Amino acid sequence: DPVQARAESGVAIIGTAAVSLELLAPTGLLEVGKRATFQVRVKNKGTISAHNIDVTAFAPAELKATRAFGKAEGRIDAEGKATFPAIEELRPGEVVTFTIEAEAIQTGDGRIRAEVKAAELTAALKEEQPVRVIGR
Repeated sequence: DPVQARAESGVAIIGTAAVSLELLAPTGLLEVGKRATFQVRVKNKGTISAHNIDVTAFAPAELKATRAFGKAEGRIDAEGKATFPAIEELRPGEVVTFTIEAEAIQTGDGRIRAEVKAAELTAALKEEQPVRVIGR
């Protein structure tokens, strides 16, 4: 009599959200009185959606943030912090861009900073870019 065997196995495939942050700043020097545009790009490089994404940008003392916008208008407080309405869902492969417009108000070497928080992240993502402001 031939011997027969039968087996079954299950494999669970678990996806993950992989949120990334990129802060783009103009290169070179910025003169006092001139305007500059900064972009914050948030991408989900994962295989499932990311949720409750909060994006914040912080302008250094050398800059005065004048406008913040993306999917919706952002708010700018007196300290130069730009906050944007939370994104409920960021699907895999999706990229959202936020723009901060600023005016150079004083000379110096500053750093513009962006932070991203999401339900799937254990700590905020942070990135900085240098901003060199010179006199006229």
